[in-house]
Amino acid sequence: MYRNANKPGDRVTRGVYWVHHYQHRLAHLARVALEHFPTCARCGDKVRFSPAEVTVDEHAPFLRFDPDFLDSAVEIPLRKDVGASE
Repeated sequence: MYRNANKPGDRVTRGVYWVHHYQHRLAHLARVALEHFPTCARCGDKVRFSPAEVTVDEHAPFLRFDPDFLDSAVEIPLRKDVGASE
């Protein structure tokens, strides 16, 4: 589907990712600070996450606040290396 893409359940390396949904939304950037990639409320486990070519994008929202991931991201703990400000 996408080269170097991660799927829900894969372990996260902290960073900014392109989030590729299946047929319901355009790809978007998101900062991911969860231990594992979550499923999407609309496309389930068909969502994919590919590393973005940026190190930090302050304008990219955290994935856990995205409406498509609210339910599944709540169950996934934050990475231990994430500061309290995130």
